[in-house]
Formats: sequence, C-alpha cells, structure tokens
Amino acid sequence: MTCLQETKTQNISFEKCQAIWGSTEFEWIENEAMNGAGEILTMWCSEQFKCESYIKGQGFLGVCGKRGQRKYISCSLKHLFTMSVK
Repeated sequence: MTCLQETKTQNISFEKCQAIWGSTEFEWIENEAMNGAGEILTMWCSEQFKCESYIKGQGFLGVCGKRGQRKYISCSLKHLFTMSVK
C-alpha cells in the first residue's frame, strides 16, 4: 500500500496512477484537494488487498480492508501510520 500526500493535482486518472504504481493491478482512493493543496492518494495491489470501507475528511483518508484473513487499517494524515487490527 502506498499513501501520497500533497499530490498537487486534482482528479487523478487511471493513467497517472498506473505510471506511479508500475502495473495495472491496483486500486486507489483519493481525497481531492481544496484550492489545489492537500490531495491525498492511497493505492494498493488489487490482488493482495481488498478494500472493505474508507472514510474521508478534511486532511485525512482512511482505508480498511483485508489481506488474506487479516484486517488492516491505513490512514493518511499529516503523518502516515499503518496498523494491523486483529
């Protein structure tokens, strides 16, 4: 999973994500920028991680899903952290 902050772009396309990821086996969620700043982009391998839900807010993007039998939460804020939830 990859989380990018301050992408300085709006409406990220499949082609832009593919150029970053390097293959077509990915999914992504973005939290659009306000006034050209603050865009958050989270991408993951669609074969290894299945997104079950997400939450967006001003300045953050949280993704919850499964990899195999384990649940994971990834959250992009001003600081990035990832934790495993049993």
